[in-house]
Amino acid sequence: VLFGRCTQRPYPPHYSLLTTQKYVSSVLLSKDLTTHHSKPSYIEIFSYFCAIIKISETMANINELQRISTQLRRDIVRMVTSAKSGHPGGSMSSADFLTALYFEVMKHNPETWTRSGKDQDVFILSAGHLTPIYYSLLARTGYFPVSELATFRQYGSRLQGHPSIAKGLPGVFQPSGSLGQGLSLAAGIAVAKKM
Repeated sequence: VLFGRCTQRPYPPHYSLLTTQKYVSSVLLSKDLTTHHSKPSYIEIFSYFCAIIKISETMANINELQRISTQLRRDIVRMVTSAKSGHPGGSMSSADFLTALYFEVMKHNPETWTRSGKDQDVFILSAGHLTPIYYSLLARTGYFPVSELATFRQYGSRLQGHPSIAKGLPGVFQPSGSLGQGLSLAAGIAVAKKM
C-alpha cells in the first residue's frame, strides 16, 4: 500500500536525501528542525517517506546505469585495441548519456526492430566515427550477440568504422559519417513519424 500511494503523492518541493532524512528524523522525535512548520501534517510526513523511497529507487537505478556504462567502456577499449584502429575518445565520453538514453529513455525493442522505426524511437548517430559505443550499446541491448564485437573493423564484418546498413546490422537506422548530416536525417524522420 505504501509504495502504491507513494507514486501518487506529490513530493516535497525541496527535498534531498540528507534534508529528507533530517526532517523525517525530527518528525519521528517530535522535534521539527524546520522553521516553516510548527507541526507537520501526516500527509507531509508521508510525502517525505515517499521521497526517501523515490531517492533510494533512483540511486539504485543510477548505480545500475553506471555499472552498464563501465561495461560499455570496457567493450570500447577491447574493440579499438583489438582492431588497432578506431576513435575511443568520443565513444568513451559519450558512454554515460548514451547508456541513460538506451537503457532508460528510448522506447526500443530488438525483437521487433525494423528500419521503418514503427512504434519505436529512432536513434541516428551523426558522428559516425563513434561506432565503438554504438555497437557496444546495440550488442548489450540485444540487437546482436556481444561476441560479434570482436569483429570490429575487420574485413567483411558488419561492424565497420562507420555504421552501415549494407549487411543488415539490426539497430542501425541510417548509415552516417559526414559530420552534421544526422540533424537533417533525424528531423526528416521526426516529421515523417508525425504523419
